[in-house]
Amino acid sequence: MSYHHFSMFDRARIQALHTLGYSTRQIAIQTGRHHSSIARELVRNTTKDIYIAEEAHQCYKKRRIHSKPRGKYDKTIAAIV
Repeated sequence: MSYHHFSMFDRARIQALHTLGYSTRQIAIQTGRHHSSIARELVRNTTKDIYIAEEAHQCYKKRRIHSKPRGKYDKTIAAIV
């Protein structure tokens, strides 16, 4: 099973289709993604009942910076080895 993050283009398509009133399942068919991925994206990044692709992408980038596993790579251990 492969996993791909949403690109800015994907988020712009989601925004356009969501604004037009498409359901999550209809957006999923149009974008080739699973409907639960679309629903999760909308829930995570909708503010004040509005989904804005640029803001969603910035939130994604911020979450990715803070999502690195702690303790997996430590500079002190690398210095010893």
